Amino acid sequence: ELKEDDFLRWIEELRNQATRDRLTGLENRHEFLAMMRREWADSLKNGKPLSVVELDIDHFKKINDTFGHPVGDEVLRCMGAMALYTGLQVEGRFYRIGGEEVMVILPDTPGKQLPDVVRTIGNNLIDGWANDKSLQQRGVGRVTLSMGICTNKPREDMSKFLERVDRCLYLAKRANEGVEGRQRAIIENAEGQLTEVSFRK
Repeated sequence: ELKEDDFLRWIEELRNQATRDRLTGLENRHEFLAMMRREWADSLKNGKPLSVVELDIDHFKKINDTFGHPVGDEVLRCMGAMALYTGLQVEGRFYRIGGEEVMVILPDTPGKQLPDVVRTIGNNLIDGWANDKSLQQRGVGRVTLSMGICTNKPREDMSKFLERVDRCLYLAKRANEGVEGRQRAIIENAEGQLTEVSFRK
């Protein structure tokens, strides 16, 4: 006979399997979109700013090709652990939306705070990879990332907003082409102004 406590644990396990990425422990794309819709509606209703970060590990395919997919998985697991910790610091939620791409939802986060948020996220993840003994023993070396960040505009369409976020990530990567250790982000505020932020060298 299944006890109530066991039943509740089983239900929670099923929920985690449906909502969380098993490799990183982060919530998945489905949960990201569901939370975005809720936060978007709240932002429109209450006039609070909503900011979103899209981050991407630089040259991740090269890591997989050079060291093998198990090492690439370790890079992602390490990222997940550091992201869960970092989310508490920046008051944001991290989601793995596919591959090496992660989104961060930052409710009620004014644009003036975003450079510090970007540096916290970037520095924590880079330090996590640098201090991971398994990765360093395998000679992976320095793992870096690029980020795009936007704050929503009044009455903006959510899909258009997410396109702006993706464009900022693209601009960050393009700006860093040929630069070893990219480690920079492009922020676009609600007025459409772009700011470049560099983090740890």
